[in-house]
Amino acid sequence: MPRMVTLILGNRDDIEEMSNSSSVVLTTVLKLIDKYDLYGQVAYPKHHKQSEVPDIYRLAAKTKGVFINPALVEPFGLTLIEAAAYGLPVVATKNGGPVDILKALNNGLLVDPHDQKAIADALLKLVADKNLWTECRKNGLKNIHRFSWPEHCRNYLSHVEHCRNRHPTSRLEITPIPEEPMSDSLKDVEDLSLRFSIEGDPKLNGELDAATRQRN
Repeated sequence: MPRMVTLILGNRDDIEEMSNSSSVVLTTVLKLIDKYDLYGQVAYPKHHKQSEVPDIYRLAAKTKGVFINPALVEPFGLTLIEAAAYGLPVVATKNGGPVDILKALNNGLLVDPHDQKAIADALLKLVADKNLWTECRKNGLKNIHRFSWPEHCRNYLSHVEHCRNRHPTSRLEITPIPEEPMSDSLKDVEDLSLRFSIEGDPKLNGELDAATRQRN
């Protein structure tokens, strides 16, 4: 098997300024690189520009690489769609959005992010099986249009049209209740409430009395 280079990408702070959990993960990676003498085979740049991302995907696809997103939970997985757009097969967590993405694109393998052996086996399977790698690449390029804005709009309008054409199976009839004239007792309560609300203001009391006499 040809020599491989692993890219660990992400924009991060200094190790001392990272959160405790993040710094522990990165420190563990650095120790593993040192333990197994993987210098020159693992690259972990501290920062990368957004303009460099397309070239990174192209390089990985050109060298028959694989993109992996082993997040414990991934709400959606935009990077998986980006990888597919450049013909790069993927290995992704089975928890969250990648399940639907790979179902639509059929361009990679799902794994349990807690199972290290399963992750390693999936990566080796895609790298070693050239036919599988090529099939995943072709599927990604062929199906990526399903995540385009035009396709999204077509699906949305199709669902709206479907809802418009549906006929209701039942209708709830509501019979209006005629309004009854206010009883004398309720009128007295209303007048009393108004008088209490403006008590202490002679001007308003006078206006209220005039309005009451006019109504009667």
